[in-house]
Amino acid sequence: MITKAKIKHIRSLQKSKERYTHNQYIIEGWRLVQEILKSNHELLEIYFTSEFKERHPNIIADTIKKCPLALEISQAEMQSVSATETPSGILGICKISTGNQS
Repeated sequence: MITKAKIKHIRSLQKSKERYTHNQYIIEGWRLVQEILKSNHELLEIYFTSEFKERHPNIIADTIKKCPLALEISQAEMQSVSATETPSGILGICKISTGNQS
């Protein structure tokens, strides 16, 4: 279960000022999560619904191996943190890279 404080934090990342304050941004959808995992960007947290996990068990298993915090949340919780009208069922929080990486 996700805490109210974490929900508030994720929602705050929808604002530009908060993204730069926390040095984090949100990605939604499997394609974006997949691209982040292939790149050298740091995926800090991943949230997914049970429905997404049932449809894509291999994707979740691979993602959990590469992410320090992976949490299954309810569809209602996903709806509350998502910026989209119909969430895909997977959402990640990434660290903003400084551009000094090689």
